[in-house]
Amino acid sequence: MLPKNNLIYIALKDNSLFISKLKSNNGRSFEFIKNNSQTIPFQNNEIINGTIYNPTTIAEHIKQFLKPNEIKKTKALVYLQNISQDDSISPHQILQVSLAVARSGAYIFKIISADIAKKAPFSIEQLNAQKDYFQIFTPPKSTNPHNWLLSSTLLVLIFISAAFSWQFYKNKEHKNLKLEIATLASQNKELQKKRKQLVELKEENKKLASQIEYFSKTSKSLETPPKILKLLTKTIPSKTWLTNLKMHLSKNATSHLGDFWQNGKQLIEIEGYSLNSQEIAKFAANLEQPSILERTQIIYLERINPYPDRKKKKIPKIYKFKIISYLDVSSS
Repeated sequence: MLPKNNLIYIALKDNSLFISKLKSNNGRSFEFIKNNSQTIPFQNNEIINGTIYNPTTIAEHIKQFLKPNEIKKTKALVYLQNISQDDSISPHQILQVSLAVARSGAYIFKIISADIAKKAPFSIEQLNAQKDYFQIFTPPKSTNPHNWLLSSTLLVLIFISAAFSWQFYKNKEHKNLKLEIATLASQNKELQKKRKQLVELKEENKKLASQIEYFSKTSKSLETPPKILKLLTKTIPSKTWLTNLKMHLSKNATSHLGDFWQNGKQLIEIEGYSLNSQEIAKFAANLEQPSILERTQIIYLERINPYPDRKKKKIPKIYKFKIISYLDVSSS
């Protein structure tokens, strides 16, 4: 007998679950209550080709629908998608649907193969015209009830065995997934360690490159004094002696002469004494060597008395001088 109250409609499809409370129109037809309807999409392959693989999740969805709507002792009209064209459906499938609905606290009134939700409101005649696949669990009158009970028990055992097999497969799959996650985490940790080593090696390479550049510049600077001394030895005239030689190797140094470095040229200062002023001029000219010294000039020349305390009238001529020149750093 069709119940007039507390009737719900459940549509089980491969990709979603539709639940709605049904309203009776004077017992002649039924229609859906829009405010009491809900479509729940599946995300974990709960149903595939009409076979339920996760009845617990489906039961929980139905229970969550019934609880806030305060629907108790309800009966469910169930539409099961993907029933074959010859209207054949395995008892295993029916048992799965029954288990899912029973866990939610509802009772199955009828299992049908047509989605009458598309024809709402639907009449009682349309509902009665639908084949009830739930009758598979009703023992025929001409059948021995003991045989039917034995068959039903066997089906239940088969279903429980399938459920345990599925759970075992899921547990194994979960275990394999955890193992794969642990392996990936270990590989990621190793990659992070190698990345840290790579960063440290790059920093070490930068330090080494800086040190090489410093030693290269230092070696060039160390080559400069011998060159200058060799040049002075060849060009210094007789009766001339040097008292001071300054080679400014720092780019940031300055003096009363200005910057020691001008356009890549390094300042050289030469001081000394000579008995002949012409020899000093000749000495300055000889210092001017291509690719070594350039822009050589005498910036100070003065005749001095080397013996101020002597009363002799005849004092030798002694000249004090200072010469500057610029060293071509690029060639050195």
